[in-house]
Amino acid sequence: MRSTALLAILMFVPMATAEVRVELKNGVVSVQGVASPKSLRMQVSGTDAEIAERPAMLGKWESQGTGFEFHPRFPLTPGVTYRVSFDSGHQNITIPKIERKPTTIVENVYPTGDVLAENHLRFYFHFSAPMRHGDVYAHIRLIDEKGKTVVTPWLELDEELWDASGKRFTLLIHPGRIKSGLRPREDLGPVLEPNKRYTLIIDTAWEDENSQPLKQEFRKSFRVVAGTDRAIDTKAWKITPPDGKSPLVVKFDRPLDHALVQRMLRVFDANDHEVSGKIAVSDAEKVWTFTPNKPMVAGTYRLVANVELEDYAGNRIDRPFEVETVRPIERTLKAETIAIPFVVK
Repeated sequence: MRSTALLAILMFVPMATAEVRVELKNGVVSVQGVASPKSLRMQVSGTDAEIAERPAMLGKWESQGTGFEFHPRFPLTPGVTYRVSFDSGHQNITIPKIERKPTTIVENVYPTGDVLAENHLRFYFHFSAPMRHGDVYAHIRLIDEKGKTVVTPWLELDEELWDASGKRFTLLIHPGRIKSGLRPREDLGPVLEPNKRYTLIIDTAWEDENSQPLKQEFRKSFRVVAGTDRAIDTKAWKITPPDGKSPLVVKFDRPLDHALVQRMLRVFDANDHEVSGKIAVSDAEKVWTFTPNKPMVAGTYRLVANVELEDYAGNRIDRPFEVETVRPIERTLKAETIAIPFVVK
């Protein structure tokens, strides 16, 4: 009788189960202590509700020794925590974040001058490496001479204005705060006011495409003067033709848009053949220098400008600035041009 009772007690003692161990080895997740891969599932970690909605990660479970290994189709992301689920529960594993010294910097911000018009519209940020997109406006501030942050100065676009390389970002001051009579300006006032100083700040929390913060903060200080709403007058440009090996030099009456002026001015000879050469923009974008690949022989030439060439306030050759025409700088350009003749002796 006692033997039968002892046997019954033993039958109700829980059997010891192997401990499940989850480890990361060379980018592969190893799970020990499970009998079948059918119960295994790997997802980006989160709350139980989030996990219930998330699909399993793409990859393959393979038998390895006394357990299984998960070979993800795509590399696991450093710094991200993943959940590995199995029959008896789950374990989380965090991929170590690769610690690198920040190397990416802001190489240039255009305009380069330290005097801007009150109706200034556009900045260009040039980075030394491709940057991460999304939420960029959180990393850009404008403060006045008293250190007070200017409220909502930017036109924050869902489709951020990046070039194809991911290294140049275009920032627009809100056009509605530039033109008089528009609601944003009436409610908040102008962003820039004459006879005041401002500082544009790019903080280090802005990450490059490798999730590394900028190496250092960038600051650009400038003074504001009265603006102009006049169209660009090409008659006010001063052209100095090349003399021997010297380049063609064009001096503008105001700073012109750095990105546009490099591709909207071209040189043609008397036979309507385009002259090839190298372009440089200097003196706070008020000087355009063209160095031909071959010396220009004596004769008549034409400097041809696209009428959509703009200054930094959005004024064009064919008309002054209009709020409703603010568009990305990579837009398709019209063919209308204006030609300015000059003579090489």
